[in-house]
Amino acid sequence: RGMIFAAQIFARNDCLRTLFSHNFATRTTNHIHRIQEGRWVRGKFEYFVKEKFGEENKVINQQLIEHQNDIKKVEKIRQDMLARGIIPNLYVYTTLAKSYGRNGNIKNIEELRNEMKHNNVTPNVKFFNTIIRAYTKKNKSMIEPTLREMMGLNIKPDISTFSVLIDYHGKNGNFDEIDRILEHIKQHKVNPDIVTLSSLIDAYAKFGKLQEVDQILDQMKQLDLTPDQRAFGILIDCFVKAGDFDRVSSLLDQMKQLNIPPNLIIFNSILDGHAKAGSFEDVNQVLQQMQNYNINPDRVTYTSLLQNYTRYGKIDEAKQIEEKLQNYLDRTGIIVIPQQYFFRNRSYFQNRRSKK
Repeated sequence: RGMIFAAQIFARNDCLRTLFSHNFATRTTNHIHRIQEGRWVRGKFEYFVKEKFGEENKVINQQLIEHQNDIKKVEKIRQDMLARGIIPNLYVYTTLAKSYGRNGNIKNIEELRNEMKHNNVTPNVKFFNTIIRAYTKKNKSMIEPTLREMMGLNIKPDISTFSVLIDYHGKNGNFDEIDRILEHIKQHKVNPDIVTLSSLIDAYAKFGKLQEVDQILDQMKQLDLTPDQRAFGILIDCFVKAGDFDRVSSLLDQMKQLNIPPNLIIFNSILDGHAKAGSFEDVNQVLQQMQNYNINPDRVTYTSLLQNYTRYGKIDEAKQIEEKLQNYLDRTGIIVIPQQYFFRNRSYFQNRRSKK
């Protein structure tokens, strides 16, 4: 029975045949008396495959992670793996799906899923979360069928699944769906993490639901969760858009107490808010804070300031920002700049200054 099992394995896996020497079959024949119910051959074979292909998959997975943003390199690694007869494990499939999802290659994800079924590789919740995240960006019609497939395989969604769905529905303003997801979270007795709550804050903030934002902040305190840099960024952007700069200052103080430094995205959000409101003294203070944190302005910073200086007729300041923007673009190698970032009508501003 052990010989039959080994023969069946060889017949199904042509790619493995060269890895076994002729002596393997000879030794199997010589030690047939040691084979009981095929366990010896099965054990040897499974041990060999685990040692050989487990290590190969580990190396390949690391290569895929390193090049996950380079879709051509990823595809080359995959094709090379198939040519060598290596069957990917679940970790490799998940990394491949993540790379394809980032690059919007939904067709390749479908190929992976079919290949997994062929190779009897059962997906787990992490794999499903990866492809659902890809479907939220492209091919949204596949989200519901994928969730039903999870349920059919008795794979329970985890908090990451709920976070992906909340982020998706939040961007589209589907708050009824968000409420339904929150009910599912309660039913599954899953405590939301900081990522889930940050997605909720982002969803409510985009549509000006500040009362719900405050409720989530209270929930964070109850769960003893400390906002991370991303969560603080979402909160600050929320209150900047609401014009509540007192709350913004309070949040910056909290970040300082927690030793969480604000990043360029946070500063750009605050700068844009002050500039749009015409509070240029506050703009200068924020620029000074950026220097204190050794954060340099980027194209977003300069273009926002340039637009708002010109909007309020501050010609001298606008010219200085225009020069800094041009220096930044020359230094970073960016050549093409949308014309609206510069003075759209120099004579208009010159006339305004002459009238004053």
